[in-house]
Amino acid sequence: MIAAALTMGFTPAAPTASAAPAKVMGPACLDVDVIESQDVGFDAYITNHCGRTVYVQVIIGWGPDSGCYPVANEKARVVSYRGVLCVYEDTVFC
Repeated sequence: MIAAALTMGFTPAAPTASAAPAKVMGPACLDVDVIESQDVGFDAYITNHCGRTVYVQVIIGWGPDSGCYPVANEKARVVSYRGVLCVYEDTVFC
């Protein structure tokens, strides 16, 4: 059995100097930066520029997808995933 943890937060920790964020695709009005963890997993930093509150879900390969979280306009949310075999796939509206 593979143990994994999915968490959601509002105040991201500063990434380490060696972790460069990768711009990834998602809905056009969202900025999504994914930073790989030094251990296992990743943090997806999602910023909403859609002009309204939207609900987002992070799609994870080889692990359970995130819940459906609200993100207010011009605000950000962090979805963190820690798991041995997890791979970020996409961010979608839900």
